[in-house]
Amino acid sequence: LGFSMKWNMGWMHDTLGYMAHDPVHRVYHHSELTFGLLYAFTENFLLPFSHDEVVHGKGSMLGKMAGDDWQRFANLRLLYIYQYTYPGAKLMFMGGEFAQGPEWNHARALEWGALEGERERGVFALVRDLNHLYRDEFALHGQGFEQQGFEWIDCHDATQSVISYLRRAGDECCVVVLNFTPVPRPGYRIGVPADGNWRELLNTDSRYYGGSDLGNGAPLAAVAGALMGRPFSLTLTLPPLAGTMTEGKGLVIGYFAQQELDVLQLDDGPLMHMVRLARDVGPPGREQELRDFLGNFRFTGAMVNQAVGSLSGGEKAR
Repeated sequence: LGFSMKWNMGWMHDTLGYMAHDPVHRVYHHSELTFGLLYAFTENFLLPFSHDEVVHGKGSMLGKMAGDDWQRFANLRLLYIYQYTYPGAKLMFMGGEFAQGPEWNHARALEWGALEGERERGVFALVRDLNHLYRDEFALHGQGFEQQGFEWIDCHDATQSVISYLRRAGDECCVVVLNFTPVPRPGYRIGVPADGNWRELLNTDSRYYGGSDLGNGAPLAAVAGALMGRPFSLTLTLPPLAGTMTEGKGLVIGYFAQQELDVLQLDDGPLMHMVRLARDVGPPGREQELRDFLGNFRFTGAMVNQAVGSLSGGEKAR
């Protein structure tokens, strides 16, 4: 019939059902966020918040959100960054872009007067910026229908109701971290694929969008040390009921091949391996420099001379 996309009704129902739960109960419904990725690439899916969801007593998009007034607006902003950074095309019905309070009525004009409210203007500004970001960031749309365009960083943090993932296309990638509780989470560590400085591109808790303005203003330096299957890590501040999107420019993406474990000399220690590598790539470094480098991967003290054969699988990977 010539259709090029399919509405992802499963994602829509799961997502709106999850957002209707009080945040204290979301720990028990974490799979409603994660299950959709099992089938996300079986079709060219479109993520619909259509007119069907805001008529016949179903309420507006804002009305579907859990919590008090502040939480409902924060939840809606969080929902929109989730939609825009999730794989697939986007659909939003009119009125949702400025958090119209009443559900849609075909016999009336949209509630444009709502834009006199500060929080409504904040949602409107967020949707505008998300549209620009989705267009400008190749990582968000370049492989929107392909498995290679999405990778989980951590989908298992149900206890804190946080999910994190990578969007990538070509050599570009960005990190998305979403906190579905009203609890700020400073010092939240995630694994990332590359070294260097990362910067926060968008934060739905920004004061420009009506939020509390908690976030990561300064550049974020990735540090060496395997975490969540990634060779480097970032430490973030997660604002309440909010999502952040972070990117790194000029990064060299690192990959770890499991078969590299086969080249380890089981009788030698980590320091001896580093000495040999240093000889292969240039003038041998001083022993202290090599020890400092190993310290980034949590090999310190006598452990640098411990036989590799006695290390655990995770230690061998490090």
